[in-house]
Amino acid sequence: MTRPFLCNAHESVLVGDLDIFGQFKKDCVLTARAVDGHGKVLAESVDYAEMERRISFPDRGELSCRVEAGILVLESDTFARCVELRGGEEGQAFGWLFEDDYFDLLPGVKRRLRFTGDMKKELCR
Repeated sequence: MTRPFLCNAHESVLVGDLDIFGQFKKDCVLTARAVDGHGKVLAESVDYAEMERRISFPDRGELSCRVEAGILVLESDTFARCVELRGGEEGQAFGWLFEDDYFDLLPGVKRRLRFTGDMKKELCR
């Protein structure tokens, strides 16, 4: 479902509710994404119709990682719960610094992140 909306700073607005979908299975992953007129994702939320402890998440899928024009691009073929990005060698205080380092990744959705770090080291392994 796509709905246009206007929300000023320090405001919240109700954009829609789940009634439009009627009944659906409890094992669904619910996601909402606010996108500006240029396609830039401003905010994203992932939630579940059932308590998390009762959901069977998929086994490991295929996660791709690449760098395009200085931007890290991640993509998965299944729902990837709690993706964690870490950088640096074990015991080192500093390494990679990611724009976001802990998130859920929806199947087929490309997650683009800015990052800084030692360019001599391999980022995707």
